[in-house]
Amino acid sequence: MRRKQWVAIIAIEIIACIILPVALYRLITASPTAPLPTLAALPPAPTTTPASPYVTLAPWPTLAPIITDTLAPTPAPATYTVVEGDTLWGIAVRFNLDFDSIIAANPGLNPDLLTPGQVINLSGGAAATPSAPANAQVSAGGGGLRLRRGPGLSQPILTMLNALTPLTIIGRTPDSSWLEVIAPGGAGWVMAQWVDSSIALDSIPITGDLPASATVGAPESATLPAPPGEAASHPFLLNVTEHAREIFVIGQSLGNRPNVFSKVGDSITVTTEFLYPIGRGDYNLREYSNLQPVADYFSATTARDANSFANTSLAAQVGWPAQAVLSPNAADPNFCAPGEAPLVCEYRWAKPAIALIMLGTNDVPGTTEDRFERHMREVIEITVELGIIPVVSTLPPMRRAGIEGRVESLNGIITALAYEYNIPLWDYRAALQGLPDEGLFRDGVHPSVGEHSADFTPENLQYGMTVRNLTALQALDAVWRFLANSD
Repeated sequence: MRRKQWVAIIAIEIIACIILPVALYRLITASPTAPLPTLAALPPAPTTTPASPYVTLAPWPTLAPIITDTLAPTPAPATYTVVEGDTLWGIAVRFNLDFDSIIAANPGLNPDLLTPGQVINLSGGAAATPSAPANAQVSAGGGGLRLRRGPGLSQPILTMLNALTPLTIIGRTPDSSWLEVIAPGGAGWVMAQWVDSSIALDSIPITGDLPASATVGAPESATLPAPPGEAASHPFLLNVTEHAREIFVIGQSLGNRPNVFSKVGDSITVTTEFLYPIGRGDYNLREYSNLQPVADYFSATTARDANSFANTSLAAQVGWPAQAVLSPNAADPNFCAPGEAPLVCEYRWAKPAIALIMLGTNDVPGTTEDRFERHMREVIEITVELGIIPVVSTLPPMRRAGIEGRVESLNGIITALAYEYNIPLWDYRAALQGLPDEGLFRDGVHPSVGEHSADFTPENLQYGMTVRNLTALQALDAVWRFLANSD
């Protein structure tokens, strides 16, 4: 019985497999002229764009002959992710938020050192007070223009302005080189050369003047005692010209001290292997004994906490790019006034005649050439304005993947600026050529250090830091002797 049931089931399945396909074929081909009913078109699926961490920004308006419209701000999101080139001031302007309220909503935020990928809380930002109609704007090439408390590069920085930020000019200096402006969210002073104006500047009232350092005439003389001994050879110190003398004379009228120098830089400057041994008297000049007078001269006076060689600089810190010495938020609050940049703070305390400046190692990986040049220009201009001779140094090589050619590019900028501003150039890069590993430590970044970085034996001079100390002394000696021997 069970066998008959199985036979019946198999027979039914065979019939179904034969009949059903035939039936379906006849159904499809029975009426070839009658098309199958078409389906109603589905509505288009919404296009899904992957969520972006960045906010798409509307372009700033182009400057018209007269600006009468105010910028319509983009609605503020709860958070904003920083991209390359952002400033906190620009973010505040973009979303019509009060600058200080953003800082308050982000405890620990450094408004001058934003990094790409950093997330900023905007939910606690208050709406900014509407400003007067603009009659100018930051020029297209002026991104990062510093809004200052007063006219002059030594004045405290309030913030930085994006390119094309609308401005209202309300005053100027007598020579129109500085403008008092109202920017979205605040007021201050900016350099006129980075501003496009739709009004004649001579129609603007004079509301301020430059600091004395930029306007006083040089005194008739500022004499240094003649250095004893024969002049040393200075193969790596270039472009010491009469302009150095002019800067020095102005500095003396401002109270700068002729036998004090400042150190400006990063870890290559901060290290106690650089010049500290000379300041402590722990050195041996060997065949360079003609440098003894310059070592004595700059060891005689306390700069702040020690003589210039061993002084702790307020304008040098590990990891600093060039921008950091210009950022008030990077300043030491124990010594620097609110809003005072580290560079200005160091100069105020030390009152130096000369500044040894090496910046850029920490700019090699990520700072664009334009931004680095802008920062170096400001460093040089502040230094000169305060009557201090900037001696700018080229950078040592760097052995890191992905930065090929970058040191050479920044050194080209440093060299060009030295000649443009007619200031001394300390070519440290050239001094390292021919040394083992080009004078680098095994990390490929810092100068190598031997047994004694201030004992100038031929063996020790195979190390990058020993060469740095020797060439620093030679640079100081060259400038000092030039100033003392100038008429």
